[in-house]
Amino acid sequence: MSNIIKVFTTVFFNYTIIFTNLYAQDTISGVVKSSNGEVIPYVTVTINNKNTLTDLNGRYQFSVKTISSTDTITFSCIGYQSEERVFNRLIKDPNIILNQKSYLLDEVSINIGLKHKVEKWGNTGNNLFNKLLSRVNDQYALFIENPSGKPYLVQSINYYIKEQVGGSYKGPFRVRVYSKSKSNGGPDKDLLIDNIIVRAKRKNSWFKVDISKYQIEMPNDGLFVAMEILPEDSYEIGPSKKTRNNNIKMPCIGLNESMDKSYSWVKNEYSKGNKNWRVFDLPNNRTNFMMNIIVNQL
Repeated sequence: MSNIIKVFTTVFFNYTIIFTNLYAQDTISGVVKSSNGEVIPYVTVTINNKNTLTDLNGRYQFSVKTISSTDTITFSCIGYQSEERVFNRLIKDPNIILNQKSYLLDEVSINIGLKHKVEKWGNTGNNLFNKLLSRVNDQYALFIENPSGKPYLVQSINYYIKEQVGGSYKGPFRVRVYSKSKSNGGPDKDLLIDNIIVRAKRKNSWFKVDISKYQIEMPNDGLFVAMEILPEDSYEIGPSKKTRNNNIKMPCIGLNESMDKSYSWVKNEYSKGNKNWRVFDLPNNRTNFMMNIIVNQL
């Protein structure tokens, strides 16, 4: 009996040492890669309803001071299957593999003999009057109607890129396309199936992103195009709820009043208030983000 007690005591003592060492560290860091071994930049890492992002090299880091051993950490990125890890497992193996989602694009029949109509929809005005101060992980979206109700394919998205004071128009952002929510009229499901990260080539000008290969058909009730602001360098959300960001190399989206009413929505991930999509509310209800799309009639 005494030998059994000794064995149990030894095992318990060793486990306690291992457990203590694991949780003695202040932060945890790792790398997120795809199943083919490539690092995935700007993966969203969610812990207790707080988000951080992997950097350009797929590396993440966050504080462990407010996390319990049974908390679940979620790794998600457009174009990939999400991965969940319980914290006591993650701290032993912090590197993550995400599998790409498989999509079957519908075949689109185009009559070669017909001349297809190309149009530009959305905010096409140029009477720029201001610019927005961007923040990490903010999303800015513009709703674009389908005025014809006929089948069109979205060929490209145009963004009017500005530069904030002390920042850089060359900063990265993620291209997003959403369906329209039937419940509140805001952005809903992703229509773009890939993780498209881009940088503008010039400031104070339109920047075109070609998405024709994804064969996104314009819904009858319209869609949202958006930009998601990304950090140039790594950062983390700590227990103090402060964001550490090494620079402010973030592009800004232009604003104007060329449309008849507000079609713009925003999502501020790190705001103290509502983090959900909401109407971009300014005193002048005709203020909109300068975005538009090129469509090709089928």
